[in-house]
Amino acid sequence: MKNFAHESTLTSVIQTVWSMTSIGESKEFIIDYLNSTQIKKLDKNVMIETINNCKTKTKLDFYLTNCMFKFEGLGIR
Repeated sequence: MKNFAHESTLTSVIQTVWSMTSIGESKEFIIDYLNSTQIKKLDKNVMIETINNCKTKTKLDFYLTNCMFKFEGLGIR
């Protein structure tokens, strides 16, 4: 069974983005983070493209929440 006591870096970064109010600042913060990670290049590029296409802070937060679930193994298939 997966140990949920350890929080991933992605989770803490996403929580920081949730607390931001500016969509531009949020996008810049998360994209900078993604560019510094070892996430597979294809996954990273898809995430960055989707983030750039988010038009509202609500949509960005929703997308990032789904990313967090996916990387934590909780996504819907």
